Amino acid sequence: MKTRALVLVLTILAGVAAAVPAQRGPGDLPDLVVSHVSFQQVKSETDAGGHSYWIFKVIVAVKNQGKAAAGPFDVTLERNNGAGGAWQIACPTCTLHVAGLQAGQELALEPRQFNNANDMPSSFRATADSGRKVNETNELNNVATAEFKAAISLKKPPSGFEFPFDLTVVSVTCVNIVHSTNAQNQPCLVFDVVAVVKNNGPGKSPSAPLNIYKTDDWKAGFWPLVKAMTVPELASGASMTFTANGVVHILGKPDKIIMGYVNEIHKTDETNTNNNMVWILIPGA
Repeated sequence: MKTRALVLVLTILAGVAAAVPAQRGPGDLPDLVVSHVSFQQVKSETDAGGHSYWIFKVIVAVKNQGKAAAGPFDVTLERNNGAGGAWQIACPTCTLHVAGLQAGQELALEPRQFNNANDMPSSFRATADSGRKVNETNELNNVATAEFKAAISLKKPPSGFEFPFDLTVVSVTCVNIVHSTNAQNQPCLVFDVVAVVKNNGPGKSPSAPLNIYKTDDWKAGFWPLVKAMTVPELASGASMTFTANGVVHILGKPDKIIMGYVNEIHKTDETNTNNNMVWILIPGA
């Protein structure tokens, strides 16, 4: 009888233990961040006084970079247009509700449209989990800010693509450097040039040229082409690595420089035209 009672008690305790969820460690929580605040130019208008202004959309994306799913939360979009530059809610519908995010999931929210007529300030701030509904591993990384600045031009993008795409050269490096001599018995370096290109915009980018140049004298204004490559279509946030193999540089000449230039011809189709090239001195030359 006692044995049966003991078995029954142990069975009940095992069932209770199975019903109680395992306790999360301090790092096993969601971690919500604003992954980007970007802008999409819609059109340029002119006010009654003849002054030009832009109508544009603000696009906010949030991501759960934690190890657990996040439940429902709100994202607020503010604009720096108060007295003395205070942050105020940007529009009546600028509190956006998110039903939840799985661990590692990223979500672009429905854009909100504004204009910068009458010199309206164009700084925006997005806050993930603005109502503090989600317990996170880090409560101090929920905010991101960005300022709208019109691109140089608003050309129509290639068919099938939308603004804003933003191709940028992330880095240019010289690797596998070997000291050697050329056919004329001149000391030289032989190396590979590695360039990393990324689409920083939330819109898909079309294929674009990537050119690698090398110069012995940048002041002369002549940049001989080392290799021409093509960057294929890149999704938002995607990056790709390109390599120019067997680049030769003769030692003893001044200002040895390598430059990577992406989307050189059609760069004004982008939202940011100031991040299309990176140049470096050749190490060891």
